[in-house]
Amino acid sequence: MILRPHLKTLTLLCVESSNAISAIYEEVLKILFKRILFAKNAEDGLLIYEKNKIDIIITAQSFNGISGIDFIRQIRKNDEETPIIFASSFEQVNILTEALHLRVTRFVKKPFETTLLIDAIEDATKQLLAKKYIQERQQEEVNALKDRVHYSDYQESLSFQKALKVIRNDFYYKQLKQTDESITIIDFLYTPRDIISGDSYSARIINKDIIFLFLIDGMGKGLSASISALIATSFLNRRIDLHIKTKKSFSLKNLTQNAIKHTQKILLDDEILSISFVLMDSNKHTIEYASFSMPSILITNKDNELTKLKSNNPPLSAYTKDFKTEKLPFKNIKKLLIYSDGLVENSLQNEEDTYAKYIEEDFKNSITREDLRKKIISKIAKQEDDITFIFLNNIFLDKPIKSMMIDSKLDEIEKANEWFEKILLQKTKCQKTKSHAGIAFMELLMNAYEHGNLHISGGEKHSLVESDEYFDFINKQEILCKKRISIDIYDLNNYLLVKIKDEGVGFDTTILSSIFGVNRSYHCRGIFMSRSATLGIYYNNIANQIIFIVKLTD
Repeated sequence: MILRPHLKTLTLLCVESSNAISAIYEEVLKILFKRILFAKNAEDGLLIYEKNKIDIIITAQSFNGISGIDFIRQIRKNDEETPIIFASSFEQVNILTEALHLRVTRFVKKPFETTLLIDAIEDATKQLLAKKYIQERQQEEVNALKDRVHYSDYQESLSFQKALKVIRNDFYYKQLKQTDESITIIDFLYTPRDIISGDSYSARIINKDIIFLFLIDGMGKGLSASISALIATSFLNRRIDLHIKTKKSFSLKNLTQNAIKHTQKILLDDEILSISFVLMDSNKHTIEYASFSMPSILITNKDNELTKLKSNNPPLSAYTKDFKTEKLPFKNIKKLLIYSDGLVENSLQNEEDTYAKYIEEDFKNSITREDLRKKIISKIAKQEDDITFIFLNNIFLDKPIKSMMIDSKLDEIEKANEWFEKILLQKTKCQKTKSHAGIAFMELLMNAYEHGNLHISGGEKHSLVESDEYFDFINKQEILCKKRISIDIYDLNNYLLVKIKDEGVGFDTTILSSIFGVNRSYHCRGIFMSRSATLGIYYNNIANQIIFIVKLTD
């Protein structure tokens, strides 16, 4: 069950006297809920509850004034339905018994783990959904209408899932390459304005030296443009799969020619497509491209000087016969951006102009896809068209400013967290930056410890936590484990790059594409949360090393 869309419509009330725990609630849960309200004590909690529509409540037990259990009792006088999560140390049996009589939805024992907290949120959300379903079933006429709406939403959801299936991204959460002097990251933004989109893309690893990047924009709106874009993308991926399987020599010109012939068969007479085909060869240090009426590909060198690779072909139509490809050296390329024109056609918030005015400067001053996305969102009034782009950055590294090596032990993890907090205090005064960076560091370090070095699977951890055997198990594993975790921190002017490496066997990062919302069946919530709290996270090829990047000033 995908709960994230439902959570985004809900308001959460947190009644908690501890500033530290309230900060954890805010950082962990704000990406899930539409709104979070906080109260320092039970009296304030009751006032907030009476003045607002509250969907879920989390409350502690100990306050000055009335207790948490008394707070719940007051709520339950007139409200038997709102899910309540009780967060406490649970040292008194009589309090637990009373809480059960008051129909508390879930208990969370303090100090709690992020996973257990989100599990409790999920259960509370499911209770709300069950209640909503029963109410809908009681009103047949309303339910019939809702069924029709649901069916339409379901079909749109299937269409979007199909589009994501057609897209192939061999770099999901991955670095492009890494050396002692640099790390090359490649990332993607695909945000259709509507479920049915004329945009599509793919990014493929042909071999250890060659990558292929493809972006298509079906000109026009609606189903026809979407079908054409998806058919072209599907064909290209099928041909590339064949090349990889047979290990035949790869030619951009031949691939483009075959793609044109195939796509032309399904184009209407007045239909046109804008497409970028890009081939990058790290062995020959060349970039080859064929661009059909797409915006200029933007490139910067080490000195941040901008070059534009202008479109070298008219838009693709049913009558296109000839086309050109161009090849140029790319040894000095630092950053690259391929995008559809929907990005630059968006209107600005406070100016009578479009985002085309800022795209070049924002690209030059962005370190990751997420950094650029935030700049875009801060300037445009609203999304008026599909926004799709491919962002590549070759980040050059000096020596790390701080390094640490730790054993695979929980007390060592705690020391590393304290060490990182001190570094953040020295580097930034921004509380939001410190909170976000701290969450990402903690989650990714725990992933390296649990899943990397101790080799505990997500399902195994869940079972151990459920049976209250987790800490006994890891204590035994720590005795046997001799693997270590290395941490390096790099200062990139206004950014910090953090590298965490374990000595485990790694994992297949393609499973990370399944992270969407809150999903109990995956152990990757920490990765999802870390990406949300940073400007991007990127694994090496075998996924036993991860970097994340944060901006020091917000």
